[in-house]
Amino acid sequence: MSVVSEASQTDVLEYIITHIFCPVQLPQHNDYTLDNDRSLLDVALGSARKFVRSLPNHDQEQWSPLLKMLENLAVAMTSPSLTVDVIESQIKSMQVGDILAYLIREQNAAVVLRRFDTKTIFESFEVSPSVFAVMEAKGKLLCSYPGPAIAVSNLVVDNPTFPPELANFLSHMSCDASDSVAFQGETADPCYITQLLTDILRAFGEPADIPRIRKRICDDALQSNATLLWRRSPIWLVVRVVLQTSLERTSLGRNSYKAFMASLMTDLVSKALEGDISSDLLYSMSIKISRRLVKLQVEDEFLAFSLSRLSSTQ
Repeated sequence: MSVVSEASQTDVLEYIITHIFCPVQLPQHNDYTLDNDRSLLDVALGSARKFVRSLPNHDQEQWSPLLKMLENLAVAMTSPSLTVDVIESQIKSMQVGDILAYLIREQNAAVVLRRFDTKTIFESFEVSPSVFAVMEAKGKLLCSYPGPAIAVSNLVVDNPTFPPELANFLSHMSCDASDSVAFQGETADPCYITQLLTDILRAFGEPADIPRIRKRICDDALQSNATLLWRRSPIWLVVRVVLQTSLERTSLGRNSYKAFMASLMTDLVSKALEGDISSDLLYSMSIKISRRLVKLQVEDEFLAFSLSRLSSTQ
């Protein structure tokens, strides 16, 4: 029984490492399960908590809404589809500065809510590029995040009818998938979220002028005698996009995001050294971390933190 348990733990760890590091050798079949994605999110949340504890108090305060966002996202992912009661409760509980993020996997989209003093901004974006775009790309895809953004007055958001209606819509969208699209391995069109939901919200608000980021996305579409293609985990993209877009809107800036990513990857190296992970995969992980550290400026205080974390694992 313990052998099976250890093998299962190794498989989950390999899933997490594969989707976070995106090594050269990737699976040739769809490896998604809800438990695997939950485990990936749990690792990201655990590393974020550890990272934040090492920061000055002022920086911890700016990270606090992001930790809360990850915790709420983990709660929302306890079931295959979004639960109305959970989503409604989270929306009603939002305070100024809070952020909520939801992956609507069946619609290939994510929704992000940001609460401000007088308004709430709703952002959405596609979470998996089309197979055609991935296969046609020479190298990584250059994508802009988030997509459309609508600002709605908190007077509307706090109306007793708004949270349950929005929660019901998101829950319904997370259950409604196209079997033909899934069978063919192509990603769903996110239009029900990025267009329909955006148009509904626009009736209550107005387009929001927000800063956007551009990311070089590493993804692939691989298949070998299997019905479904391997695609990189959408939940991992959601986590990265929300963290980076949020941190770049604070005084911490992009370097805080980069330092956290290096710290998270270092945590995974430690877990890999304790587990039964191949030397080839360990080598690929070390190369990825080295590249990330090089991107950070030597004089930045976050670099010193990341380097000390890396050296402590050797």
